[in-house]
Amino acid sequence: MKKRWSTLDTVLSILASVLGILSVVFGVLYNNAKNVTVEIEQADGKPLEIKVVDFPEKYNELLSKIEFLESKIEEPTIREPETSSETQASSQTSTSTTDPILVGYLIDVVSQKDWEKGRYLPRSSKESGKTDYFEMKGKTFYDGCTWDVSYGCDSYSVYTLNGNYTEISGTLGCVSSSSGDGSVRLLYFFDEVLQPEMELKPDMKNRPWVIKVAGVHELKIKLVSGAHATYATYGYGDVTIYK
Repeated sequence: MKKRWSTLDTVLSILASVLGILSVVFGVLYNNAKNVTVEIEQADGKPLEIKVVDFPEKYNELLSKIEFLESKIEEPTIREPETSSETQASSQTSTSTTDPILVGYLIDVVSQKDWEKGRYLPRSSKESGKTDYFEMKGKTFYDGCTWDVSYGCDSYSVYTLNGNYTEISGTLGCVSSSSGDGSVRLLYFFDEVLQPEMELKPDMKNRPWVIKVAGVHELKIKLVSGAHATYATYGYGDVTIYK
């Protein structure tokens, strides 16, 4: 792994070297003369004479300043480059996510604007005291709803959300199917806009269904009978809603 020096570290390192050289130069001058004349050649070729009088005293003064400056210079810090994993971890730490907040069961929380009379049946354990329920593949549900579908007769339900919620979650499955292949199409609408449909069959396994409803004011769920379905009931169990 390559090491890199910061600009400040480089400057401090160079300054330390210069101060060290000055200390040696002035030491040599101190040991060889007390009155020294220094000649510096100018651009026009004429020498500029600088006379240093009482050099030992000036040297001692300068030397003390050099030693003071050297004491203030810290050892250069070697910085290791960040690895990609460290950078990614830092990015993940700085990014926060907000989990949905559970409000309660859908049937207890929101208003049901409309539904197919006699074909749609909501369930609430709060209201029934767990005396009303439905079963899907051996599992009992006390909260949720069912839709009865027969050939030529669809079923639907409409919920008023007013844009106050983020998602609805529950278990989707088949309650019963008496004859025919029992397959149906599940359609759902956000403010009357159709979303991708699903096909449901009697032999389906119970499966989770999460509906993202952020900003939706009205949710409509509709089950449409298939070409050969005579009678079938499908359910949406343990349906909860979140802010």
